[in-house]
Amino acid sequence: MTVRTAYTILVGLTCALAIAGAFLPWASLDLPLLASITRSGYQGDGLITLLLGIMAAGFAGYLWFQPGPGSRLIPMFTAFLGVLVFAIAVINYVDTERSTGALERELKSSVSDPFGLGLPELVDVDLDSLVDTGSGVYVTMVAGAILALASGAAFAAYYLELPGLVPEGGGACLRCKARLPDGAKYCAACGQSVD
Repeated sequence: MTVRTAYTILVGLTCALAIAGAFLPWASLDLPLLASITRSGYQGDGLITLLLGIMAAGFAGYLWFQPGPGSRLIPMFTAFLGVLVFAIAVINYVDTERSTGALERELKSSVSDPFGLGLPELVDVDLDSLVDTGSGVYVTMVAGAILALASGAAFAAYYLELPGLVPEGGGACLRCKARLPDGAKYCAACGQSVD
């Protein structure tokens, strides 16, 4: 298996993780006997990670079906997408208010006080201490980290010309690394003189 194939498969799997993470719970707020509310990633910043994961999956699909010149920048771009996915997940892990969004308002509207016990005032307690980070944040964080690291490694491997990236036989253009047929005098992709 070439480095390119392994990278493409790994990017595809991590994109699937990032996409799945957007549909998992990112935060939950549980007040015993009163109410429990859970928010999935797509109801907040997880929508951004969902779109970034879909974009990275599109680039992985391009690498899988369209090998050739120009694809060397794709690992750099998917590494950037991986860093963004990771950063968004970390921000939501650290700042629970981003994950919870309007949970406090939803909770206050869902708590009824039929006996006049002052239950809505109980909701005024520090709700941040009652918020639990959901599994979706962790899954998205791992997916972003793997995507960034794998893409960075593939980008570095491409420029180090590791086996499996530079074609055997006719060689490769020194400028764009495109495959060259035997006896070529110019690169068909970028026009660079081969001699």
